[in-house]
Amino acid sequence: MARSRLQNDMLDTPDWLQLSTDRLLSGDYAQALVAAERYRTLQPQDKVGAVWYAKVLTQLGCYHEAEQELMRLEPCTEQKLRKYYLVTWIELCHDQGRVSDEERWSRRLIEEFRDCDSGYNFLGRCLRRQGKVGESEEAFRFGPRCEGTPEEAPYNRGRILACQRR
Repeated sequence: MARSRLQNDMLDTPDWLQLSTDRLLSGDYAQALVAAERYRTLQPQDKVGAVWYAKVLTQLGCYHEAEQELMRLEPCTEQKLRKYYLVTWIELCHDQGRVSDEERWSRRLIEEFRDCDSGYNFLGRCLRRQGKVGESEEAFRFGPRCEGTPEEAPYNRGRILACQRR
């Protein structure tokens, strides 16, 4: 029995999501988008792929499309995916300069994942942009006590010193 072209593509091609990830990390945003779109076509129900697609769109400055993609996923309740989903919202709001929304999403990440140091780092960055230096410093200090790696501690201390320079 002959296979359809789509079946051949699915069996004879790389992992499109991994390919998109690799392309984005290497700075090839156009190819990252092409691979992410291909993955979404092949796996339209995959929520991880949808969040990744929104992340790629955000990197390309396609904010409206990224936001629509994320809104289609609400409510996103799966624990592992939820963290990734919230971080993608934070990045989208940050890139658009929507600091109040960025703060809201950062606080939600911290509320739902108390041991997530990146939530405190996102919050610290956002508060610093708003001129809330004391609160920013507090967030940056708390982050390394969570799940962060030892390599992140000097970076966060640098952020605190930058806040103190005022």
